[in-house]
Amino acid sequence: MKRLMKKFEDIMVAITFAESGEHETSMRVLGCKDEICTEGEEVLDSISVPETI
Repeated sequence: MKRLMKKFEDIMVAITFAESGEHETSMRVLGCKDEICTEGEEVLDSISVPETI
């Protein structure tokens, strides 16, 4: 449960930075790698979606 709450908090922080125009900081908060997140890509596009069973 703690991991889920930490991930949620990180996403909310990243969204806040992205909304204020701090895209690089937002990507860094999410742990995006340069080879994954490109300049034209949305930050949230780089987040992997958990597989459902």
